[in-house]
Amino acid sequence: MRSLLSVGSLFVLLCGLALGWLIGGIVPEPIRNGDLEFRRTPYAGTWEDEPFVIDPTRRFEVPWQFADFDLHMDVELGEGVTFDLLMRRVEPRMIGSQLDYRQFHGRFVALRLTADRSGDPWFTRERLLLGDPDAGGVDLAPGHTATVWLKGRGRHLEANVAGRKLPAFEAEDECGAFLFVVHGGTAVLKSLSIVPLGQPYAWLWSRWLWLALGLAAALLVRLIGVACGHRAFMQGFLLLVPVGVVVILHVEVAPLWHPPPVALLVLLGAGACAALADRRRWALPMLLLVLLLGYLAPSFERDESDLDALFGEKAGSALAEAHAQLVRGPFLIHDVGPVEGRVFLLGGQLLYGMDDDVRHLEALLAGELRIVKKKRIDVPCLPTIDGYTAQQWAMFERFYTGYRPDVIVFGVSSEEAALDPRTGKPRSYPSDVERSLAAAREYCARTGASLVLFAGAGIGDQFLAVLRQEAGRGTPLVVAGAGEDRVVLSRRLAEVIAPLLP
Repeated sequence: MRSLLSVGSLFVLLCGLALGWLIGGIVPEPIRNGDLEFRRTPYAGTWEDEPFVIDPTRRFEVPWQFADFDLHMDVELGEGVTFDLLMRRVEPRMIGSQLDYRQFHGRFVALRLTADRSGDPWFTRERLLLGDPDAGGVDLAPGHTATVWLKGRGRHLEANVAGRKLPAFEAEDECGAFLFVVHGGTAVLKSLSIVPLGQPYAWLWSRWLWLALGLAAALLVRLIGVACGHRAFMQGFLLLVPVGVVVILHVEVAPLWHPPPVALLVLLGAGACAALADRRRWALPMLLLVLLLGYLAPSFERDESDLDALFGEKAGSALAEAHAQLVRGPFLIHDVGPVEGRVFLLGGQLLYGMDDDVRHLEALLAGELRIVKKKRIDVPCLPTIDGYTAQQWAMFERFYTGYRPDVIVFGVSSEEAALDPRTGKPRSYPSDVERSLAAAREYCARTGASLVLFAGAGIGDQFLAVLRQEAGRGTPLVVAGAGEDRVVLSRRLAEVIAPLLP
């Protein structure tokens, strides 16, 4: 008993508390503090007289966050339709009084229903955005109403579609919103009900729980240590080793993500095993057990390099919106609906003016063209903040060809050759711009669109030479001057673009 009340034992217990505090700190603050707000009342929609029609120009969104839920809907698909139900959708948003929590890539999974082909019905975010866009899902007979039952319990998702029970699926997140997206035709949503069931195990991410578990682990370690003659101070230091390694390596949990409790528990167990490795005969088996636990533990990190390459870093809601063929502008969200004319801006927000919405070239150019053409011209600008030509063209070609623009503005900014942080090399070379430009020129020739070149202020000479070479073939080129007023620049662009519009 004296050994348990010694200064060394108290030190071990304090280290256990520190271990629990550090493990609890791995959980994002809004989650461990219980700041996330989930919908508590059922959501219901019935459209018996005039069902809700979803098509490529019209999506259906349930923006509230749900934890556990039961969903029921009746839906009818038209010929050739792909119907994607995005769920567990987590994106940067308001947390308490904060305007934004943090920018990150939006996360979601999807259940796919198709009217003409079958395939794996469940889609991860990466498979949906980077995989085969024509992949099949649950094959349904077009023109017939199908009933869908969907159950979400934490990450675990279960579905029954038209009487067919689907294999269960594990999502990345424990909560999220819903978005209904259709490609290739029309779907009719006849009824929808979502019953929220709350988050019954929210305490698993409480810092108080991990403080208590850290203290319990330290007490167990010290009891074993007293019985076997282990050194108290060494046990205390070793208790913190696994979490210390995590902190030193800067392992960062994704924002608004619930780390699996089993992964946190493994860290706690690894600390306990390491604390028992201070005796020579215990060292090897305990360290091997620590390594085994580390190998079996779920990872906190995820590789998003492919998403970075397509959308830019920390693209937020742009991922789900791209799948729905939406472009978020400074004042409105653009869709593929019919318009009187359309000009599509490629180049990124840094090029067109993200620093001031009122003086953003998207808004200014739309105003100038409306004055000149006497009709509303839609001017979407891809939301990527720091865009470059290969990335911008890949994003347009993958998600936005349905816009069928009359004019494409192919912009090149002064940051075209910025260094890629992963390789330390320029992300773009003149040859890359030439390839993207050739693809844009071929697309315009095939669809009847016109191409306009736009060089941002301060663009490198080697890139400007590529644009001037293309201009020599008759493609209009506008070069922004250093410090040129955006209103003046928008007028110069409008003078070039207006004659190319219908």
